[in-house]
Amino acid sequence: RRDLAGAYVGDPDTLWHHMKEHWAAVGGEAALCFLLRRLDALPHDLELYAPRGHWQALQEALLNDVQLNLRLQGVISGRAPRYPASTGSLRPRELEPMSLYADRIIHVHHAYVDSCLAPLATSSTTALINYVAFDALACAYPYLTFNLRAIASPPVRRSVHERLMCARLSARFGFEFEDSPAAWPDLAASVGGTTTDWPPACLRPFGLCPGQGRFFGDRASLVAYFDPVAVNEEDLRWDHQLPFRASLVWRLGCGRGNMYPCAQYCRAYDPWLSEGTDIMLLMIAHRGSVINERYLTPY
Repeated sequence: RRDLAGAYVGDPDTLWHHMKEHWAAVGGEAALCFLLRRLDALPHDLELYAPRGHWQALQEALLNDVQLNLRLQGVISGRAPRYPASTGSLRPRELEPMSLYADRIIHVHHAYVDSCLAPLATSSTTALINYVAFDALACAYPYLTFNLRAIASPPVRRSVHERLMCARLSARFGFEFEDSPAAWPDLAASVGGTTTDWPPACLRPFGLCPGQGRFFGDRASLVAYFDPVAVNEEDLRWDHQLPFRASLVWRLGCGRGNMYPCAQYCRAYDPWLSEGTDIMLLMIAHRGSVINERYLTPY
C-alpha cells in the first residue's frame, strides 16, 4: 500500500491518513495494478474517489499539507453518462527535473451520492471495478480480472476514451475484452452452454451475468484486509470505513447485458434490482449481512 502511494507523493503515509479521514479510496488503473501486483505498470495518474460531502475537504487537506506539497491544477465539473463525479486534479508543487513525482497527477473524484464507489461501479469495463482503501482492498470480478479477462462494450459502441483504455490494458497486462462472459468458450461450457447460444448462457453462479445485481462483499467478489489479524472490525463499523461504509448494488452498464437478456432473464428477476434500475445504495451492516430498505440478507 505504501509503495502504491509512494509512486505519486513523497510521503505516502500522509496521503493514506487523509484518505482515511475523508473515507476515500484508490480506484482506476492504479488499483488494478495493485491487485495484479504490477506496480511497475502504474499509470501516470492516481485516481482517488471520495463520497458526497467529502471531496472538497479531502482536496483542501491534500493542498494544505506541506508534507505533500501539492498544487491545484484544475477542476472538471459535470455528470458524464454513468460516471457521476466531479474531479479535481493535483500536481506536485515543485517540478524538479529529476523528481520521481514531477510528471504525476492525483485526481480527486467526487461522487454525487453517499458512496465513493459509485463512479467505480459504473466503469466502462469490469477490469476497473476495484478499490484500495486504508484498511481493505476489493475486486468485484476476480474470476475475470485475475485471468486477465474483462467485459466491455462491443467495439462498435466504445467511445474513443474506451477504445484507448482497452488498448492500454491489453498492451500493459494482456487483457482480453468481450461484450459478454458467455463469449469465452470455457465459461459458456461451465454452465452447459456455447458461445452461439441465444439468449446467451447465464453465468449468474459465477457472478458474471451482466444483468444481475452485484455489490462489493457478495460471494463472487473479493474483499480482504491488509492486516486481518490486527484489524478491528468494530472500529471500522463505527467509523464507517470501507468495507463497511455506504455501498451500492449495480448492474453492468457495459457489455451486452444492458441490451439483451441472458438465458435466465436476470434483469427481470434479480432479487436486488428491479427491471429498469441499474444502481441502488445500500449499507454493509457487518461481514455477513447487507441491509437496505427491503432486505436483511446473509451472503
